[in-house]
Parts: sequence; structure tokens; C-alpha cells
Amino acid sequence: MTTQQLFIDSEVGELQAELVNTQSNGTIAVLCPPPPLYGGSMHDAVLSVAAECAAHAGLSSLRFNFRGVGASAGQHQPVPSAPNEIADLLAVINWVKNESEHKSIVAIGYSFGACVVSHLMDHGHINRSILIAPPNAVMNCRMESNSQPYDVIYGGQDDYVDPSAYQQLADARLHELPDTDHFFSGAHTDLARTLSALLQALN
Repeated sequence: MTTQQLFIDSEVGELQAELVNTQSNGTIAVLCPPPPLYGGSMHDAVLSVAAECAAHAGLSSLRFNFRGVGASAGQHQPVPSAPNEIADLLAVINWVKNESEHKSIVAIGYSFGACVVSHLMDHGHINRSILIAPPNAVMNCRMESNSQPYDVIYGGQDDYVDPSAYQQLADARLHELPDTDHFFSGAHTDLARTLSALLQALN
């Protein structure tokens, strides 16, 4: 297993990224961070849990900073509709398909990152999507039916997630961690257990 620091070209300039490469060229987990306005970065604790779960499952992982975060170029601009950072994720997906040998992509987003992933779940190069605490109660997350099933992991005490909206969608598979909040406080072990069970079958 090797770790590589790199920069990925995007419409706003270079995006800071970190690639953890396993011996397998099978599946890679692309990890999308929480909101830039609140300091969300690729080194977020929940994303670190996701990266560890991916490694234990034998998957490579690629995490990155959205525009304006860390060493990534550009600037975050809040918009009421679909977030501009969708283009950042598209740039990362294109890099994986054009510059790596991985055969499939699982997109994992946390909080704001889950909202970004929700808008690209039907993208032809994304083979699986996992939304961790998607803030659909306060953000414009995509809620239409999807061409493939996806997983939603959320805390039962999370005021930013409205699980009832996902319960109406046949393609959404819900995983509730009853006694935790949006940050999975005190529940990182439970989060890891749930996420690992989903990732183990992917490689």
C-alpha cells in the first residue's frame, strides 16, 4: 500500500488530493469532504474512518479538498441550487478514469460531500454511492429515483438529515445509527462497522 500526494486539474485550477493505493486495481473509493464554510477538509475525522474502512476492505481511496480548501485553488460560493463543487467531483472522477487503472468507483460523501455525491449518482463512471449524513433537511440534495441502489448512513439524533424523504425512495437503503448526531460523536466504531460491511463486498 502506498500513499501519494497529488493535484488534480479542475475548472477552477488544481485540487489537492491524497491517493492511497492498494495492490488491487479493482475498486477505488472517492471520498468527498464536509462543508468548506465550516472548515471541512479531506482530513475530516469521518472521512478518515471511511479511508480506514476502504483500506481494510482492500480498496484504494482518493480523498480531496473542494475548491478553496487547503491547497485547492478557487473559492467556495454558496448557492441555493446544486453546489458548484459538483464540478470538482467530476474532475476527480475523470482523473480516476483517465489517469489510474482502477476499474470501478464507489463515491462516498459525508455531510456536504454526500449532497455533492447525490447529484452524480447516475454518472456512468460511478458504480456505487454511499451517502454519510446527507443534509437533505437543510440543503438541496438530489432526491429523485436513481438508476442503481445506494446507501444512506445517518445518526438517529441528526437534525440535518430527514430520513423519511429517503424512505419513500425504493432505491435508497437506510442504515440508522440510533444514538448519535451529524458528527457521529462517540459512534465512530459503529460507523466503521456499518461502512466496512458495505465495502467488503465491493472488491
